[in-house]
Amino acid sequence: MKEWEQTRAVPFDVESAITKGVYLLLRERTSQLLTELEEATAGFVRFTPDYIRENPRMLPILQRLANISSKAELKKRIGSVSDNVVSSRAAEKLAEILNVGQPGNTFHRSEILRSIEPTLEGIVRDLVGRVLLESIVAKALDDASVPYKRESEYAHLEGVLYNFQRRLCASR
Repeated sequence: MKEWEQTRAVPFDVESAITKGVYLLLRERTSQLLTELEEATAGFVRFTPDYIRENPRMLPILQRLANISSKAELKKRIGSVSDNVVSSRAAEKLAEILNVGQPGNTFHRSEILRSIEPTLEGIVRDLVGRVLLESIVAKALDDASVPYKRESEYAHLEGVLYNFQRRLCASR
């Protein structure tokens, strides 16, 4: 048994191989965004609602700086927002939270970047996992000659059950 263990090939973890490159690029992009935010907020101490509203892509970083641990808590404290749209009212609430906390006086840039790492890792693993799983399922369906559509190829769910439910709703 010991000889067999020694002759085995070094295991190759596909997910790790893919995620490393993506993670490095995402880390670099996050560092760039952090630099931009640092300049726009005078070192993470002065936040304006206008900047927050005009830069919704900064929401994940702003959420970390506000020490808001989850999307549910964020929604509870400032309302429904996304990294595509932040309403004026939500931007005002978030700016107030950040201006009271003044994270730049408490945390250094390296600490802020480090605190974002788990979020980045989760995003990368979710995206890569989805791509890997989709390719595995696609290959199995191709091998079995089963027709299918990729998620990007349809606008809504199709099928007997869905079409039946849609017809019921339309007839009401």
